[in-house]
Amino acid sequence: MAGLSKADCAAEDGLIGEGWGAVVKVLRAADTAAPLDAEGECQTGELGFVWLNTPALMKGYFQRDDLTEKAVIDGWFLTGDIGFIDAQGRLVLRGRERDEINKGGMKIYPADIDAVVERFEHTADVCTFALDDAIYGQTVGIAVVLNKGDDATIRALHQWMTAHLAEHKLPSRWWIVDEIPRTSRGKINRDAVNAACIGLPSLDLPKILAGGEQA
Repeated sequence: MAGLSKADCAAEDGLIGEGWGAVVKVLRAADTAAPLDAEGECQTGELGFVWLNTPALMKGYFQRDDLTEKAVIDGWFLTGDIGFIDAQGRLVLRGRERDEINKGGMKIYPADIDAVVERFEHTADVCTFALDDAIYGQTVGIAVVLNKGDDATIRALHQWMTAHLAEHKLPSRWWIVDEIPRTSRGKINRDAVNAACIGLPSLDLPKILAGGEQA
């Protein structure tokens, strides 16, 4: 429905491009019970809910009117994505609404953290997810597959994240795992990763970081 060629611009995390045979809008509301209007459209660069209008739009979910009512209105489809339209009129995605982490009122998109960790030289796979937190409501957890799992590599990854992420986005609990559970289509199910990790001990990150300071 939207895209770019390599000749259009350099690669950028989350950049999808302009609509091809479809109209894309980013709105402040995700309410299919109310008509869509121009007043609800986000400004350039403002995060919101991504809606799609296309002649190929489905009529609805098979025998699931309840799901259809939550996703389709007047030919528009609520994709479940969070994103914005940039100054060039291109769609940029930041993540899925259901994956959003609300840390004390600060909205964090796991895909943003994944993108940073993926660029670390020893990362083989990564999944960021929400954890319940008594103080903030939610906080950030992360599962990482590393091709080198020694303490020095973990300290280097921590330095990498500290340099490239805002402080409130830094994961509070880490799990170093052998693999990230995925669906049959290769997609990450963040809830499944959370469930797989939560019963396992997380890294004693303060101890590992302190070991580097002593060295």
